[in-house]
Amino acid sequence: MTELSTLVASYQWYAGNGEQRMLYWASNAIIGQFLLAALALLSGINAPYGRYNQEAEKSGQSKFVRLLASCDVHPKLAWVLQECPTLLFAAGCWARGRRECKAST
Repeated sequence: MTELSTLVASYQWYAGNGEQRMLYWASNAIIGQFLLAALALLSGINAPYGRYNQEAEKSGQSKFVRLLASCDVHPKLAWVLQECPTLLFAAGCWARGRRECKAST
């Protein structure tokens, strides 16, 4: 029985070192964010954008959607802001990489 309990304990998140615990909680946070996004996307909220962001259509929406729809962002700025995290993350990964990994030979 002790062998079984040792085997089960090895699969528990708190039995690992600090890095394993951090990975466990980071994974749970990401999964939780995906669940919140799925709830928001599947809740039936009609989010007006672009040419559909007309004042007449906003009047029938909830207060929260009207507040979000009142924040107009220029399309080019919105595109740059959308793409920035990817570029920054890639640059950060490259900057933190080891010299031998970045060598072209």
